[in-house]
Amino acid sequence: MSHPPDFVDEIWRVELPSDSLGAHAILPDTRCGIALVVFSNGVVSQILPSLPHVRVRFAPIIPGAKVAGVYFKPGRAPLTCFSDEDEAATATFWSDVAQALAAYAQDTSRREGVSTALSQLAERLPPPDQVILSALQHDGEGGPDRIYQLAAELGLSERQFRRRFIAATGLSPRAFVVTSRLHLSLVALSRSPEPQLASTACDAGYADQSHWGRSVQKAFDRSLLRAHRELRAHRARFQGRHLSEKF
Repeated sequence: MSHPPDFVDEIWRVELPSDSLGAHAILPDTRCGIALVVFSNGVVSQILPSLPHVRVRFAPIIPGAKVAGVYFKPGRAPLTCFSDEDEAATATFWSDVAQALAAYAQDTSRREGVSTALSQLAERLPPPDQVILSALQHDGEGGPDRIYQLAAELGLSERQFRRRFIAATGLSPRAFVVTSRLHLSLVALSRSPEPQLASTACDAGYADQSHWGRSVQKAFDRSLLRAHRELRAHRARFQGRHLSEKF
């Protein structure tokens, strides 16, 4: 069995409920990704690219649809490959991967085809910024201040480093750390039958529950208890995982 190339973070698939309408929450994420939808009538959507985002987004549930996608490791794939400004160019670049994802969405045994298509695509990607990759390895060790300290150790000014970091990841160093922490905390909240607020805040790296609550309010416009209630409801609609969970 072939394994995904190193720049891939996750290959995923989910079936949307056939008896539910409305919207589902897409959690803040530091990763780029692509996905496509196979509708219940067999029609396949175009490639849907996504860039890192710092707030919770909402997308409609398409009853009975099957969705497959790929998330890429931060800093490992050029952001221009995920632009939706030139749909023709985007479709051409991801053509083989899109075909493999469509097959995987409809048949779980076809996952290896996605890995193969991604491995072939890897040869066309420009090399990543090794300085930024080095810094990303330490993104959880002391937060953005530690990242900027590493930049100085690598011989870059804070301004130079920030510019290269944004070019590689789509987020500033501070936004990257905040978003990564928020994503993990909201996934943990959605998985917990009871809202273990203090322990979840601590595990996610927040100073305290109040700090976490302010971050959730800013990104989700919800209190922690309301966020827990709604995320649990969102997650219950899906089979096996929520659409935007990171494992």
